[in-house]
Amino acid sequence: MAMTLDYLTAQPEGQFLERKSCYDRRGKFPHPRPVKGVVRDVAETLVAMANADGGTIVLGVEDDGAVFGQKLVGADLYTASRDIRDLIASRYRTAD
Repeated sequence: MAMTLDYLTAQPEGQFLERKSCYDRRGKFPHPRPVKGVVRDVAETLVAMANADGGTIVLGVEDDGAVFGQKLVGADLYTASRDIRDLIASRYRTAD
Protein backbone atom coordinates (compact mmCIF):
# COMPACT_ATOMS: atom_id res chain seq x y z
CA MET A 1 0.00 0.00 0.00
CA ALA A 2 1.32 3.46 -0.91
CA MET A 3 1.84 5.83 1.99
CA THR A 4 -0.02 8.85 0.69
CA LEU A 5 -0.77 11.90 2.81
CA ASP A 6 -4.42 10.84 2.94
CA TYR A 7 -3.40 7.42 4.23
CA LEU A 8 -0.98 8.84 6.83
CA THR A 9 -3.49 11.34 8.19
CA ALA A 10 -6.34 8.80 8.37
CA GLN A 11 -4.45 6.02 10.16
CA PRO A 12 -4.48 5.89 13.96
CA GLU A 13 -1.15 6.44 15.68
CA GLY A 14 0.36 3.35 17.20
CA GLN A 15 3.47 1.22 17.29
CA PHE A 16 4.14 1.70 13.58
CA LEU A 17 2.95 5.28 12.99
CA GLU A 18 3.79 8.43 14.91
CA ARG A 19 2.98 12.01 13.99
CA LYS A 20 5.20 14.87 15.16
CA SER A 21 3.86 18.39 15.27
CA CYS A 22 6.13 21.30 14.35
CA TYR A 23 3.76 23.91 15.77
CA ASP A 24 2.57 24.74 19.27
CA ARG A 25 -1.15 25.26 18.86
CA ARG A 26 -1.84 26.19 22.46
CA GLY A 27 -3.13 29.70 22.88
CA LYS A 28 -4.77 32.00 20.38
CA PHE A 29 -2.15 31.87 17.64
CA PRO A 30 -0.12 28.80 16.61
CA HIS A 31 3.61 29.32 16.52
CA PRO A 32 6.53 27.13 15.44
CA ARG A 33 7.94 24.83 18.10
CA PRO A 34 11.64 25.21 18.82
CA VAL A 35 13.57 23.01 16.39
CA LYS A 36 15.48 21.43 19.30
CA GLY A 37 12.20 20.17 20.76
CA VAL A 38 11.11 18.65 17.47
CA VAL A 39 14.57 17.09 17.03
CA ARG A 40 14.40 15.56 20.52
CA ASP A 41 10.91 14.14 19.91
CA VAL A 42 11.89 12.62 16.56
CA ALA A 43 15.12 11.12 17.97
CA GLU A 44 13.26 9.48 20.87
CA THR A 45 10.65 8.05 18.53
CA LEU A 46 13.26 6.75 16.07
CA VAL A 47 15.08 4.95 18.88
CA ALA A 48 11.85 3.40 20.14
CA MET A 49 10.90 2.25 16.65
CA ALA A 50 14.40 0.90 16.00
CA ASN A 51 14.14 -1.15 19.19
CA ALA A 52 10.82 -2.57 18.03
CA ASP A 53 9.78 -3.47 14.51
CA GLY A 54 10.35 -0.12 12.77
CA GLY A 55 7.71 2.35 11.75
CA THR A 56 6.93 5.65 10.12
CA ILE A 57 7.26 9.16 11.52
CA VAL A 58 5.27 11.91 9.84
CA LEU A 59 6.60 15.41 10.48
CA GLY A 60 4.23 18.38 10.30
CA VAL A 61 1.03 16.47 11.00
CA GLU A 62 -0.87 16.83 14.25
CA ASP A 63 -1.93 13.90 16.44
CA ASP A 64 -5.48 14.27 15.14
CA GLY A 65 -4.27 13.97 11.52
CA ALA A 66 -4.55 17.69 10.71
CA VAL A 67 -1.79 18.80 8.37
CA PHE A 68 -0.26 21.88 9.92
CA GLY A 69 3.08 21.92 8.14
CA GLN A 70 6.66 22.54 9.11
CA LYS A 71 9.21 25.25 8.51
CA LEU A 72 12.27 23.08 7.96
CA VAL A 73 13.62 23.49 4.46
CA GLY A 74 17.03 23.38 2.82
CA ALA A 75 19.87 23.97 5.25
CA ASP A 76 17.50 23.90 8.24
CA LEU A 77 16.28 20.45 7.27
CA TYR A 78 19.86 19.23 6.82
CA THR A 79 20.84 20.67 10.21
CA ALA A 80 17.82 19.10 11.92
CA SER A 81 18.54 15.67 10.41
CA ARG A 82 22.19 15.94 11.46
CA ASP A 83 21.13 16.97 14.98
CA ILE A 84 18.77 13.98 15.19
CA ARG A 85 21.61 11.64 14.16
CA ASP A 86 24.04 13.23 16.62
CA LEU A 87 21.53 13.12 19.49
CA ILE A 88 20.85 9.45 18.89
CA ALA A 89 24.57 8.69 18.67
CA SER A 90 25.39 10.53 21.89
CA ARG A 91 22.36 9.82 24.07
CA TYR A 92 21.40 6.32 23.03
CA ARG A 93 24.79 4.73 22.43
CA THR A 94 24.95 1.12 23.56
CA ALA A 95 27.88 -0.31 25.47
CA ASP A 96 30.43 -2.14 23.32
